[in-house]
Amino acid sequence: MTASTGGRRPDRWSPSFTTAAISRQQGADLAEAAIIAAINSPSIEQLEQVLRASKGIEFQDYKYVHEARALLLRLREVKNDLADAMKARFPEQLREALQAAIDAKLQGIDKARSLLDKLDLVVERLDTAKGLTPLKAAIEAAETARLPEEIIVVGRERLIRREAAQQGLEEAIEAARVPDLLEALKAAEGLWVCEPEGFLDPPDYAKKYERQGLSCEPKLPKGAKPVPRPPLVSSSVLLDPRSSDSEELQEWSKSTGHGFYSQYILVSHPQDHLLGLPLLAGPDVSPDYVKKSAETVRHVLFDAAVSRTTAANLAHTGIKFLIAAEEDEEKDTWLVHPEVSRSFTTGLGGASPLFPSIGVHDGETQASVVEELFHTIQYCSLSPRTVCMYRRAYKNAMELRLYETDHSGKEVDGEPVPTVQADEYLAMALQRWFGSHVGTDEYHVPGNDMHRSGRSSLQKKDPQAFCILTTIFRANDTWDPASNEPWASFPNKANRVMEMGDVEDFCHPVLEHLGSGCMDLPAEPEARERVELLGQTQGALQKAMSTKVIPDLSAALTLASKAGLKEHQMIHEARSLLSKLMNRRENVKKELEKAVKFRHPVKLKMTIMSARLAQVSLKRILDAEEVRKRVEELLEAMADAAGIEEREKTLADADRSDVLQHESIWFVFRDPVGNLGCNLRHVVTTAATAEACGFEFGASSSTGRISKLEATC
Repeated sequence: MTASTGGRRPDRWSPSFTTAAISRQQGADLAEAAIIAAINSPSIEQLEQVLRASKGIEFQDYKYVHEARALLLRLREVKNDLADAMKARFPEQLREALQAAIDAKLQGIDKARSLLDKLDLVVERLDTAKGLTPLKAAIEAAETARLPEEIIVVGRERLIRREAAQQGLEEAIEAARVPDLLEALKAAEGLWVCEPEGFLDPPDYAKKYERQGLSCEPKLPKGAKPVPRPPLVSSSVLLDPRSSDSEELQEWSKSTGHGFYSQYILVSHPQDHLLGLPLLAGPDVSPDYVKKSAETVRHVLFDAAVSRTTAANLAHTGIKFLIAAEEDEEKDTWLVHPEVSRSFTTGLGGASPLFPSIGVHDGETQASVVEELFHTIQYCSLSPRTVCMYRRAYKNAMELRLYETDHSGKEVDGEPVPTVQADEYLAMALQRWFGSHVGTDEYHVPGNDMHRSGRSSLQKKDPQAFCILTTIFRANDTWDPASNEPWASFPNKANRVMEMGDVEDFCHPVLEHLGSGCMDLPAEPEARERVELLGQTQGALQKAMSTKVIPDLSAALTLASKAGLKEHQMIHEARSLLSKLMNRRENVKKELEKAVKFRHPVKLKMTIMSARLAQVSLKRILDAEEVRKRVEELLEAMADAAGIEEREKTLADADRSDVLQHESIWFVFRDPVGNLGCNLRHVVTTAATAEACGFEFGASSSTGRISKLEATC
């Protein structure tokens, strides 16, 4: 039995214990070496593996274990940050995350490098793009690359700023194509205008009235899906587009219009139906209301407007005017229209390039028709400078407490094209311009009353709004929107005393003050003139190609050349058509000359018909027609001749005449042996000759007369 050691340490370890201790030490050394190797060549997977393997191992010094754990946490953090940055796609965020990954020696970062290179290129393109076309392409590339919206919106804002817009206008003027000009002028539309922050802000108290959820960048809300405008078919009366004589309108009505619209009328310039705006309604709308609304639109655009530029801008934007059934508490009457798939709080309202459909309900006042049309003018026709000016006027009106609010601030997507308070302010000023008292709690300027017209009150109390409206409408216009009050007692004829020269002198300093600080595009007036001229030229060319009238086509091509229209494909097609028509005319003219020389009445008649279709000159046709009539008269006399003496006389007249030159026509009156009389065999022979020339017996007047001779014989 071994004596007890009494708790004292033995003088030496047992062999088995020593072996185990050595093994553990060697394992710890190997594990430590593996940890150090993983630290020197950082890899999340490698670090996780060695740390997992080192669990339960006793180290004399745990510093490498602690270092490995700290490094693993750091690498995981860097990797997560890099993944978040790649997902967010902000170049600067990704650059910082990538640099941190490089500093931490994180492996597997090639994808992040490639993505950063790609994003840098897209951002550089977005930053350096000049002009509308390159900038739009850069924005499209940025959207494809899924750049954050915060970066893309900078490019979108640049799209509507002065430098890009001006350059785009200049490029479009040089291109001399209507689509290019219209695209360039989009940058000059009211809805696209963003001014420097704070520049047009209303007073602090009024900021709460602004509509929520809006920015200067337009967007189309859900539930509004615009469809193309119907073909512009000249019509001053209501027609059913589903059964129209125009195949194009009929096709649009049945396909795009889903067969819903049963009423169509075009409000257009008297000399140019392409300069027009179509009104559409279904069977649930009163025809009288449609016609009345058309009269209102016609007056505003073509009678009251200072120039037809406003109408041209709406026409080129593709605006159409929709009328829904009367408002119904039980159902939304807009939902039967093809473009609307959800209820909007305040209906459709004004239109814009994004949603080019004006909308009112049957039964709404004509003042409402004018207002929604005017909102459309704000969005589709007014320049950025004019929009800036009326926003400054709104700011001034709010400071003077002339205007309050229409209480639309809490409405989000209440209409497909939502307005801001400045838009509503100027629309309310327009109500006073036409004399209406509507919304007196909203706008503290009276309409027509016993003291003065609403227009005069506007000039007196809010000269800024008055002067802006004088740039769009004639101040001496006397039209009344309705026959009820206030116009029944105080009609707008009082406005005829406004002299245009006096108004211009009054407004010049007002407009100059309003325009100071607002963007001005020097090329815009020229661009608008060019788009109107080129639009008319292109319309004339399209019409001439449709009618195929040689003088019109020739004149349209000359006009296109003078105007500098560069629709090369259309011009090439028009020239080819003109050449084809002129060649056809020349060929038929030669045929007519031969027919006149040949003097056969049926041949003449047929060739004259062809000449009319081929647009041979009227003089040539009339001359040929005269020859044909003389031939017919001689044949009539020869056919009706009775007795030898009368026949001798008619034959003598025929011999002396230069009219009957073809022997087969009057040879039937002679006997083959020279004696007068009737020889049936020769009649038949001559008739066969005539038939060989293309005549049908009994069908034409001349062959009928030959048949008459047969019967006489």
